[in-house]
Amino acid sequence: MVVFLVVVSGWAVEWKLRVPTDILATGGAGIAADDKTGLLFMNPAVYAMMGGRRFLLGSFGGGANFSLVDIYDIYNQLAKNSNDLASLTPDQWKKLSSLSLYTSMIGPLYLGYMGDNVGIVLFNDFRTFVKQKVSPIVPYFEWASYLDIGLQMGAGFGLPDVGWLPRQARLYGGISIKILNRVKYENERLSLLELMDKVNAIMSFQDGFLMGQAIGSDVGLLYKQDRWRVGLVVRDWFTTSFQWVAYDARFKVISNEAGMTTWWPSVDVGVAYQLGSVLSKYLFGNVVLYADMVNITDWRENGWLKTRFGVEGRMFGFLLVRGGLYKGYPTVGVGLDFPFVKTHMTYYTEELGTIPGASPLPILVSETQFVF
Repeated sequence: MVVFLVVVSGWAVEWKLRVPTDILATGGAGIAADDKTGLLFMNPAVYAMMGGRRFLLGSFGGGANFSLVDIYDIYNQLAKNSNDLASLTPDQWKKLSSLSLYTSMIGPLYLGYMGDNVGIVLFNDFRTFVKQKVSPIVPYFEWASYLDIGLQMGAGFGLPDVGWLPRQARLYGGISIKILNRVKYENERLSLLELMDKVNAIMSFQDGFLMGQAIGSDVGLLYKQDRWRVGLVVRDWFTTSFQWVAYDARFKVISNEAGMTTWWPSVDVGVAYQLGSVLSKYLFGNVVLYADMVNITDWRENGWLKTRFGVEGRMFGFLLVRGGLYKGYPTVGVGLDFPFVKTHMTYYTEELGTIPGASPLPILVSETQFVF
C-alpha cells in the first residue's frame, strides 16, 4: 500500500507542493527568476515573461536519502551472520537507532503547455518519510506518505506603466489555479509491535488511507529593471482546504468525516540579479544570483528556515552549475540543458525540526523533463 500512498510533510505541519528540482539546487530560491521550467510552481507572474512556447511531455525522477545505504549495510551484515543481532557493530546500532528515511517518485505526469501568457500542467508527485524515535521500551516511527495528482493553470499579464517607475522598468502580474487530489497515510507513533497489526488491519480492510481534494490559487507580481528582478507571491490567498475521506484498500469508504487540513495564506518575496559572465561565456556565463524569504507573515517559524539563497551559471552552453543555501544548509546541483531534454540533479538537506540542526535529512534527487 505504501507505493500508492501520498505526499506530505512531516511531523507537525503538512507540506505543500514539492519545490521543483532545478529550484532546489539554487537553495530553493526562485520567486524572482524568469528562466526555468520549474517556475510555473513559484510565481505565476512568470507566465507573462516566458519567451517562446513550451510543450511539457513528461518527467521521470526520484529522490532518496543516504539512510538507504545504512540499511543495506545493516542488512548485509545480518545476512552474513545468520541474522544474529549481536553481530552488529556499535556504529551500526547507532545508525539503526537514529534512522530517517525518505523516498520520492517524480512523474511520469508532467504534461502541459506554456506560452502566449498562459500555462497549464498536469503533474503527479509521491513522497514518503519515515523517522525513528527513541522510546524507553520499544522504538517507534513517525510515518508520512503522500501522493499528489494535480492540475495547475495560470495566466500572466503586463501591468500598465506606472509614473514613478523608471522608464525601462516593467511590472508583471499573474494568477494560478491549482486543483489537487491528495492521498496520504500518516502515523505519528507506529511501534514495531504495532506494525504487524497495522498491516493486518489494512489487508483485512479495517484500516486504510485518507483521500481529499482541494482548489487553491496563488497571485504574484514580478518587477523587471535591467538586470534586476523582484518578485512577490501570495500563496493560497483564499485558503486551500482538504476535506478528508477515509478509504480501505478496496477504495470503499470507511468514514466521510476524517478531518480537514487547511493551507492558510502566506507571502513569499524574492530578488534576482543577472550578473552575466564571470570568466567567459563558455566557462562560466549567464550567472544569476537569487535570494528569497518565504512565509514572511508567520513569525512563529525560525527565520533561517524561511531563507533561500542561490547562484546559477552556465558552462559550455549546455551545463548548468548551481549552488545555494536552503533552510540553513548548503545545496549543490547540476543541470543538462539539451533541446527537448532537461536533466536536473540536486543534493540538499531537509530540516524536519523547528530550527536548523535539529533533525536534518540529506536528500539526493534527480529529474529528467521532456520539453520542446
